Amino acid sequence: MSYAPLLITNRHVVKDVAKMTITITRKDGDGPKIGDAMSLSFDNTECPILLHPDPSVDLAAIMIGSIIQQYTNSLFIPYFSVPDLPTENELRNINVMHDIIMIGYPDSISDEVNHMPIFRKGITATRPDLNYDGKKTFLIDASCFPGSSGSPVLSYDNGIYQLETKDFTIGNQIKLIGIQSATFIHNSTGNIVPIEIPTQIIPGITVQIPNNLGIVVRSTCILDFKPLLPLIPR
Repeated sequence: MSYAPLLITNRHVVKDVAKMTITITRKDGDGPKIGDAMSLSFDNTECPILLHPDPSVDLAAIMIGSIIQQYTNSLFIPYFSVPDLPTENELRNINVMHDIIMIGYPDSISDEVNHMPIFRKGITATRPDLNYDGKKTFLIDASCFPGSSGSPVLSYDNGIYQLETKDFTIGNQIKLIGIQSATFIHNSTGNIVPIEIPTQIIPGITVQIPNNLGIVVRSTCILDFKPLLPLIPR
């Protein structure tokens, strides 16, 4: 079996980046050792950045295998794999007003002691199986602020939900349905325009007011990186 560990984020987040630092919690048995984390710094020669082959898709993949491979026994690295992405049939079963969870660091808020991310809840505002405005995106009704770029967006079913076979079952299910990319804002003229979400807060006066509609890249676009990847034997 082969695999290719990737850190998925937005194209606009890494387009001018030469060096990055990621912080990962250490492992305690099979779980995280809360409050004990390691920071790893690298440049884009050590960990190449792949931009999505379609320039209109705001996705990038950082090939982090070379720096995390030596720490796989000491770091807690939960990850999504292909089965965690919805199939086209599963996407069609996710309608509007479906519960979603977004994980990230809105407004650069982070827990510097426990190193845990911020979980937020919202709903789908458009059907994720339809290309919003002709692009490979859909909308969510959730607060999206600086720091939300690259946040995974998960569909959340808790109770009765429909399977790909059209049968219904009871339980809970989480699927990675998208990556947060941009948000709609009211600008100084009162017009509503979409903007990429900045990765940090810039001090000063602002007249851009988010209207809580986020633009999310469909997670199926992640599979488009597969032909570009060198696989690593397990």
